[in-house]
Amino acid sequence: MNFLKKNTKNLIFLSLFLFSSSTVQAETPAMEQIVILQSAFNRCMLEEKLLTKKQLMTMTSQGAEVNPELFNPVMEILENGGTKFQKEGQDIFINKLGGCKNFLRTFISTTMKEDSEEIIKLLDKQGLNDDLLGREKSYFDKKQRVVFCKEPLPEFTLNYNSNPSDKEVATLCSCIWNKFPEGRWEREEARRLFKGGQPNMQTKSLGDRFGKSLRVCGGYEL
Repeated sequence: MNFLKKNTKNLIFLSLFLFSSSTVQAETPAMEQIVILQSAFNRCMLEEKLLTKKQLMTMTSQGAEVNPELFNPVMEILENGGTKFQKEGQDIFINKLGGCKNFLRTFISTTMKEDSEEIIKLLDKQGLNDDLLGREKSYFDKKQRVVFCKEPLPEFTLNYNSNPSDKEVATLCSCIWNKFPEGRWEREEARRLFKGGQPNMQTKSLGDRFGKSLRVCGGYEL
């Protein structure tokens, strides 16, 4: 994903928007603020497990070939960790947009306009938009006797006499989802089915793994 070899005009625009709309007003963001904004992107990529540190270092190195003033300091933060001041600055940018995933969506759509659709699709396979796919909460429908998960999992049943609380269902759904590793086919297949995709050969394999996860996570004991 070589999308950091771009000029910084859109990055400056985003920095202007976020920085001037915060409690501190600024007509022109300093390079220090733009560095913090770019480092916040790296931080969120790591926290959301969308890219590895090695991948980010490669991308940042590519950016440094075009704009060393920006990306060399960003590389230093990536390698050594930010200072307290830099981390607080990252928090301002990230919190302003409602957390890492919303920050990443805004960052990508604003600064990488030509490539943003393709990049979002690639990151979606890694889980960027999981929070947009699921339901507001996990719950057990007593009339249908069916579990609906907040995570993008197809609904499922438990034992006939099961009557779990919403808290128990939330724990169960989270446990099952976390049994499917990041970046593996299980999550991709679950998302595809959740979106209404038709069953295929891989669906059966997912069903087998889902059943094992349901048992390990204590679903049949509720």
